[in-house]
This record gives sequence, structure tokens and C-alpha cells, in this order.
Amino acid sequence: MSDSEILFIIFVCLCGGYLLGRAHAFVINILNDCYNENSLSEIENHLKVIDNEIATIIGRVEKKS
Repeated sequence: MSDSEILFIIFVCLCGGYLLGRAHAFVINILNDCYNENSLSEIENHLKVIDNEIATIIGRVEKKS
């Protein structure tokens, strides 16, 4: 192999590694976004339950007054 072929192989390997790293980062960002959306929906569901409980308590207090 000549020096230019070896340099070309090294260049291709470096570019391929870079592209794989970027693809990995892209997929991780998408998965994190999906996880965050799921977490937010769970938090929203918990807040709705808490709001309903508070409304129930306020309703009971108003009936007693």
C-alpha cells in the first residue's frame, strides 16, 4: 500500500467515526425528548389528581359552612 492509500483509509475511518458519533448524539437527543415528554405528561397527571383532591376538599369545606 502506498502512503496516499493509507492516508485515505485513515481519513475514511475518521469521517465514519465522526458520522457515527453524530448519529448517536442525534438518537440520544430524540430519546431524551421522548422521555422528557413522558415525564411531563406524568407530572401533569399527578397535578390533575392533586387539583381534583383540592377541589373536593374545598367543596366539603364550603358545604359545612
